[in-house]
Amino acid sequence: MRKTIAILLTILMLFTLFQGALRENVVKADDQPIWPMLQYNAQRTGQCPYDTSKNIGVLKWKVMIRTGFFTNFLSSPHAAIGFNGVVYLGGLYDDYLYALNPDGTIKWKFYLEGGVAESPAIASDGTIYVGTLILDYLYAITPDGVLKWKYRFSDCIESSPLISSDGTVYIGSKDGYLYAFNPDGTIKWKFKTDNEIRASATIAPSGTIYVSSSGNYLYAINPDGTLK
Repeated sequence: MRKTIAILLTILMLFTLFQGALRENVVKADDQPIWPMLQYNAQRTGQCPYDTSKNIGVLKWKVMIRTGFFTNFLSSPHAAIGFNGVVYLGGLYDDYLYALNPDGTIKWKFYLEGGVAESPAIASDGTIYVGTLILDYLYAITPDGVLKWKYRFSDCIESSPLISSDGTVYIGSKDGYLYAFNPDGTIKWKFKTDNEIRASATIAPSGTIYVSSSGNYLYAINPDGTLK
């Protein structure tokens, strides 16, 4: 009997902790972006912390965005979602970053000097980071759609920005480097790989950054930019 009671109490305790974790995730959405980057977080787990059980799959809205001769988006379908539910996604052929309100209306669009191949990323201060294909820029844009800074690479960006807990922005380029940017746009360091970087980087809980190159190598890089 005592064993049964102990088991029931343990189950009740675990359930209470689980419910608390769910509430914590919902509270955190008030002071950080809802879906800040590709696959949700810096570890790229893709695990949604929000309860979607009441979503019955009924269309809420749809929006037609004309992107020139080719009507296409190449960036990730879940894009990035800011604090207030604004959805950010980039057009491949019309060279704009779009901010869509939760009701589907366009809040603003920002002209980029090149198409967007991957999802934007949103920092804890609301800054949106996005890379381009043609003129090879990384842009930092305010939540109001104003340019903060931009950096031009020697080759295009086909990966999604990665933002660490200290605000460092990591992104790989087809020039073969993994770059670490400070939030003000200065380069913290860059690491040369053997070939193009087209994949998006990820960060382990230990702070190690992992990225693969087109030359078939997987790199483990320390937070100071040295090879691990």
